[in-house]
Amino acid sequence: MDNGQTFSNGIAAFVDMESLSKKRHLQSSSRDLSMHSNK
Repeated sequence: MDNGQTFSNGIAAFVDMESLSKKRHLQSSSRDLSMHSNK
């Protein structure tokens, strides 16, 4: 049971990292778009 808890915690941490990287990617993409549209 302890192993299962650790496993689910690892999954949650992995999902958090995934969503964070996606957000960062989206932010950088929109920043690039705004820079291009300003030209």
